[in-house]
Amino acid sequence: MKRNLMILLALFCCRVVFAQNNDSIQTHIKQNDKNWNQYNPERGFFQKAYSDEGDPRFMITNEDETFSFGVGGVLQVISFYDFMGSLDSKDFSTWNIPVPTNHTSQYGMTVGSTKINFKSKSKLGRHNLIAFISLNTPSSEDRIKLRQAYISWGDFTIGKTYSFFMDLAAGPMTVDLQGPNTQISLNTPLIGYTHPFGKWTFAVALEMPKYTVPEDFKDYSIGNDFQSSPDFAAHVHYNASFGHLQLGFLTRRLHYWISTENQDINKSKKCSGNGISLSGLINITPKCFFTFQGIYGAGIAQYINDFADAGIDLVLDEVNNEDPINNSLKALTTYGGYGSFQYNWNKKFRSAFIYGLTGVSNVNDLYKKLYKFDLSQYVALNLFYRINDYCMCGVEYLHGLRLDYMPDSNDTEYGCANRLNVMFSYTF
Repeated sequence: MKRNLMILLALFCCRVVFAQNNDSIQTHIKQNDKNWNQYNPERGFFQKAYSDEGDPRFMITNEDETFSFGVGGVLQVISFYDFMGSLDSKDFSTWNIPVPTNHTSQYGMTVGSTKINFKSKSKLGRHNLIAFISLNTPSSEDRIKLRQAYISWGDFTIGKTYSFFMDLAAGPMTVDLQGPNTQISLNTPLIGYTHPFGKWTFAVALEMPKYTVPEDFKDYSIGNDFQSSPDFAAHVHYNASFGHLQLGFLTRRLHYWISTENQDINKSKKCSGNGISLSGLINITPKCFFTFQGIYGAGIAQYINDFADAGIDLVLDEVNNEDPINNSLKALTTYGGYGSFQYNWNKKFRSAFIYGLTGVSNVNDLYKKLYKFDLSQYVALNLFYRINDYCMCGVEYLHGLRLDYMPDSNDTEYGCANRLNVMFSYTF
């Protein structure tokens, strides 16, 4: 990854040198982060695979603007303090809340979500051919990661970018890098098509299937298998004067492998997963708007924020230690939703209140014994201050609660966590 980054930077430097020695190339700065009415999860760098909303601040372009190349990004530092319940994580994931509550305090700091972006745009027929690359540092690791890398032309997109099951415009405003527990959030390789019809937009994509069978499943002779079909994601988006609404659909087929000592009777099995989501943004007043999302489905945990790394797309359904070939998994049913009120006090201050809930249903006694998770809640209250067009700071209070099944009874037990975040970001 470091070598690839050096190559990209070298190419960019070469382009700058070329610009300085060619009178047909000129540079200019664009300000693209002046709209406070809609929150952008990319912290001032507007990019969507299916809706290219603008260029980086710094662009190199030829005189007739048939070709341009830009670089931009954001440096973000977050300091956090856990009290009256802490997590062993820089991300505030309700899935990771200890049950019962861990009452220790914790201080930490992260430069997660710091990123650098490269964008190239050239005229090709009736449309622009856009190439976009984004590199970032995950909040939990001090390394560089390829976040996005895609090409779009007209209605078509190919590469790694946001899942078409997502609704970025409905994303709530948080300092917390993880976001609400039930938010749909996934970057994945895909081939997508988007087409507008007046106020309506229809989009479909074939996406890379991603799920992991936990290591513990090897004890039940179950492991990963090759996936034979892509995930199919689609959405219908409606824009109006009040804001927008989006209805999303997802269907997938996940394969797993049963391995026994008798190599002649090993077999591949599969489970189907399906999901539906409804999201939107409602303008209440010129200074206040409401965003929301609801989701329901089975086998779609990988697409949900707090379930993404939990390995619960498929869970154990039947276990037979004497005849492992009959062991099986099932798609876990998940549900959830969040709502967010954002208020823009003036040109400098804005704040938001967010509540999210996510849970599982149709579980059996085996699930209660092995996984325990029942539901979780997420609450956030924050205040942002815009220093200038480049700099922003914010403070946020987070509260999370996780409820677990107690396998030997019908009761539940809970754990909670509280966190104070302080953030400074510089967009360039």
